[in-house]
Amino acid sequence: MRKFALQVLPKRALTAVVGWFSGTSLSRMLIPWYSRHYQIRIEDAEYCADAYRSLRDFFTRRLRSDVRPIESVGLLAPVDGVVSEVGIVSAGLLLQAKGVTYTLSALLADAKDAATFEGGLYFTFYLSPRDYHRIHMPLDGTVTSWRYIPGTLYPVNPLGVQLIPGLFAKNERLVSNVDTDQGAVAIVKVGATVVGRIRTVYGPPVQAPRRRAVQQGELNLCLQRGDELGWFEMGSTVIVVVSSRLSLKPLVKRGDAVMMGQTVAVRAETE
Repeated sequence: MRKFALQVLPKRALTAVVGWFSGTSLSRMLIPWYSRHYQIRIEDAEYCADAYRSLRDFFTRRLRSDVRPIESVGLLAPVDGVVSEVGIVSAGLLLQAKGVTYTLSALLADAKDAATFEGGLYFTFYLSPRDYHRIHMPLDGTVTSWRYIPGTLYPVNPLGVQLIPGLFAKNERLVSNVDTDQGAVAIVKVGATVVGRIRTVYGPPVQAPRRRAVQQGELNLCLQRGDELGWFEMGSTVIVVVSSRLSLKPLVKRGDAVMMGQTVAVRAETE
């Protein structure tokens, strides 16, 4: 019954309405309630709550520069959130939840790209409504291309992840392909119900209800670890996949809460 409810939920209509309202000046009246309900640390934000013109502005708030120190070694958490899965890409498969897998080629919408990550690590980070929702670079690197893949907008909360097989490869998503000195990294930003927009510092402006075809482009954008890469206008999930050439060992496990800038994996010889 719960799975059926998720399937028939008018996800696009709900996303459009919530996205519109959250951008209005009227929505700013919800900021005090939202902050209390989700126990948000207002003191970490760049500005006080009264400075935000809408709930969307508050949701996409930047933080003070001193509250997320960037650690100097290993792979960084690109977001604040919870590690919902971590593992090794094996036979092209990633674990979504206990007993539920999906293919990397479906997630990236490119079998050739997916093959380069065989044997590499992947991390799935879930961002709850209380979290900071900007996305940062996990390593120094060059963003060489992007790919937008249309799809549905299932909720990515624990219930949706458990009930909908292949959810991350069904939802709309935006992939940033990154080259580093050690190997390739793919940063996948997954849309969800009420996530009406996924933004990046390089474009394109992806708005889920309006985009219905795969789009892609080439880039040559050099960024350093901790640099801002993009943001969600409402919460969702980020999946980071790294080449086996980086020889990384995870320092976190399923269920761990992480903060942007925290080291989540190190090279095997430095463990």
